[in-house]
Amino acid sequence: MSRMPRVAIGLCGLVLFFITPSVKADPVQITLGQVFVGISGGSTNFILNGENFSVTSTGAASGANPSCSPCTSGTPISISNLIGTNLGMGSATINGTTFNNIFFVGSFNFSVQDIVLPALPDGLIGVQIEPPVTFTGTIRGCLDAACTTEVFSVTELAGAGFAKAAFTFIGNQNGVSLFTPASLRYDLREIPEPMTMMLLASGLVGLGVRLRGRRNIR
Repeated sequence: MSRMPRVAIGLCGLVLFFITPSVKADPVQITLGQVFVGISGGSTNFILNGENFSVTSTGAASGANPSCSPCTSGTPISISNLIGTNLGMGSATINGTTFNNIFFVGSFNFSVQDIVLPALPDGLIGVQIEPPVTFTGTIRGCLDAACTTEVFSVTELAGAGFAKAAFTFIGNQNGVSLFTPASLRYDLREIPEPMTMMLLASGLVGLGVRLRGRRNIR
C-alpha cells in the first residue's frame, strides 16, 4: 500500500473519531428555551439550551394550532403542536463543537391542555392564556436541506414550561365573544420532576388568564 492511501485512511479515521462521537448528545433536557410559533402559516423560530447543547434556528415549519378563525369563547381550543420535519436553519453548539449555517430536521411535540377563552365585555383588546406545557422532540443537524450529510443527532429532547397564547378580541355576537389568534410562544425551563407534576396538576385546576384593556392616551 502506498503512503498516500494510508494518509487518507488515517485522516478519515481522525474525522470519525474526533467529530462523530463528540456530537452525539442523548438524551437532552432543555433547561432554557423559547419557541415562537408562526401564526397563519408563518415560520417558527426557536432557541433551545441544555447541558452541552445549544441550538438557534429560524424558518422552521409553522404549527397547526390554534386553527380557529374566529375563535369563540366557551369552546375548547387546542394549542398543542407537532412541528416538523423542517426545523429551519441556524447554528448549534454540541459538546463544545459549534456548527454554523446548518439545516435542522426532526420533530417537536408540545403537549398542552385545551384552553377555553372567556367571554369579554366591550372595551378590551384581547386575552393571553398561560397553561403548562410539556415538550419532547428530536433534532438532527445537517450540511444540506435533504440531510444527506449529518453532523449531529439528538434522538431524545425533553422539557417543560408554559405556553403563552394571545388572542385579539374582535367583539361579541349573539352572546359569544369572538377572537383571532395573535401569537403563540412556548417558554421552556429547567423544572424538577416533582414540580413538573405540580404544573400538570395545576393545569387541570385552572389556566392563567391575562386580560388586555384599551388605554386612552390624552
